Amino acid sequence: MRRSGTFLLGLSLALLGAAAPAAAQNLLNQPESVVYDSLHGCYLVSNWGDGRIVRVETSGVQSYFNTDLSSAAGLHIVGNTLYAASNYGPNAGLVSIDLETGTMISCLPLPGMVTLNDITTDTSGYLYVSEFDADRLYRVQLATQTHTVLVSSGLVAPNGVLFDAPNNRLLLACNSGVGNDPIYAVSLPDGVVTTAVNTGYTAVDGLTQDPDGNIYFSSWTASAVYRYDHNFTPPAAVFSNGHTSPADIYYNKVRGEMAIPEFDANRLTLVLNPYADSDGDGVLNGADNCPRVPNSAQSDTDGDLVGDACDNCVETPNPDQYDLNNSGIGDACEEGFTRPGAWVTVNLTDSLRVLFAEVTDAGVTEVDIGTSGPAAPSGYRLVSAAGLPYYDIHTDATYTAQILIRFLYDPAGIAGVEEDLRLFHEIPGPGWEDCTYSQDVASHLIWAEVTSLSNFIIAEPGCPCDCHSDPQCDGETNVLDVVTAVNVAFRGATAATDPGCANEQTDVSCDGVTNVIDVVKFVNVAFRSGDAAIQFCNPCAP
Repeated sequence: MRRSGTFLLGLSLALLGAAAPAAAQNLLNQPESVVYDSLHGCYLVSNWGDGRIVRVETSGVQSYFNTDLSSAAGLHIVGNTLYAASNYGPNAGLVSIDLETGTMISCLPLPGMVTLNDITTDTSGYLYVSEFDADRLYRVQLATQTHTVLVSSGLVAPNGVLFDAPNNRLLLACNSGVGNDPIYAVSLPDGVVTTAVNTGYTAVDGLTQDPDGNIYFSSWTASAVYRYDHNFTPPAAVFSNGHTSPADIYYNKVRGEMAIPEFDANRLTLVLNPYADSDGDGVLNGADNCPRVPNSAQSDTDGDLVGDACDNCVETPNPDQYDLNNSGIGDACEEGFTRPGAWVTVNLTDSLRVLFAEVTDAGVTEVDIGTSGPAAPSGYRLVSAAGLPYYDIHTDATYTAQILIRFLYDPAGIAGVEEDLRLFHEIPGPGWEDCTYSQDVASHLIWAEVTSLSNFIIAEPGCPCDCHSDPQCDGETNVLDVVTAVNVAFRGATAATDPGCANEQTDVSCDGVTNVIDVVKFVNVAFRSGDAAIQFCNPCAP
């Protein structure tokens, strides 16, 4: 704890907070201390800034665990209870919290307390709390909740505290900020203070220990975490650096990683110990391409240095493993993935591309291509872009401003003039709306500009084949169609043809010419309730 306003020697840096690539909300506010709750498989982080304790899943998802404290500092778990150092306000003191529910059980004020800092326990039923500003160390008997001041002199700005079981002593970090801060040794049970080592660094904050007995400390001014062996053999080795105000660090023996609260960066950083074998596959973390998933064969199909056993895109290189929508499929290989940003391109098919002017929240954009949908606008017929005429485009990404949609069409399916193609999209109420933005005839591309997604079609002027018995294309066979047939059969009018059909619109008898037989059929349908489906041929049939 120091109250002021990446190159990594560890392995696999994970940022769980403000700088994380995840889309989840960051709840960390000057994170001071962290512990790992092995019963529930998550980290608990104390916020000095707002006093709240945040639950952080190993996936990075955050939620509030407890909101009863003020300027929360040290955390320590004993059995099913979380102990927290709370400063100021009505719940100032040593607070106990139910690990299952997050409910505060009790608050024990400690006499003369100013700024409580870190917490640890020994194997004799005692809990110890460092006092940063009063330069003292408290001892609390857990069974009776009685307390005493174990050390009242000989300490300067005591911060992180650690129980060193083999030597039956406590280790305390000195965070004086002056320089060459020591790590104190406090013998138990008498509380005699000596200096274990002078670190050579300033503002030593947190202390923790790995299963091999190595001691780690963090330094605010060096922005790093260092490691000593159990005998404090100099010099201290850099374990991990490039951190912003590293506070009360915690070595997670279950996962073989260091948890580092970065006070002024509002994030929790996890660094794998390269000398541990977290997944037990016989390959140390430093050489393991999947340090958390057993994979002794170390197979890596796409060569991105992430093993197949843990790669979210096995056949597509993506060493960053970004998965912004938490789908379990990496962004690099998730079909239709739509990232946040400006002018985001999503390729839905070989012939269909969507370009978002601005995406604020990631999601997936998809298209359903089919044969069914509303009829084309009056006077138009459908043209296929990818074998089927209807393109229902939708997304769960959050976007603003305009969207450009590009279709690649096959000119062989066009009966008329290619330059007359139009793009339509379906909108509530009016139905089809012309959304054509531009066209590149040479490349057979046509673009739409819209502000929302829906059903899209490409169409060209002309009557579809189902207008064969309705050459006026007004939706019914009536006197106008009879007149059209009479004009063609008896008055030399030029017969219109159906685009894509083999005969004239008025040649309903399908004998190759519009004559009296066709006129009679039109009359029967228009005035005598004849059934067009029976009397008229299907001009689109082979």
